[in-house]
Amino acid sequence: MKHEKYKIKIINLVLIINELVTNSLKYAFVDKEKGKIQISIKDASDNTVMLRVKDDGDGISKDVEVRSSESLGLELVEHLAVGQLNGEINMQQNDGTDIYIKFKRQ
Repeated sequence: MKHEKYKIKIINLVLIINELVTNSLKYAFVDKEKGKIQISIKDASDNTVMLRVKDDGDGISKDVEVRSSESLGLELVEHLAVGQLNGEINMQQNDGTDIYIKFKRQ
């Protein structure tokens, strides 16, 4: 039973990463020949895990909020991160898009 819980978390993480990387590839590098996408997962000391997906592309429009997005992809990320992982999302738009998702390890 315990392993099943971890499998579900891993599936949710993979879906989130897939959606954020797909968004970066589709929108961040429209006018660029090259770009960089960084993905990191850190185990924090406060029993939390931090997922970070960052690109150095054009950045998501300043008008877009993950929490109230009309984008189906960002809505999916919100649902998985907050609804399934009980986490929180933070997004910064400096030299690209930088999205942090923090959730409890267990």
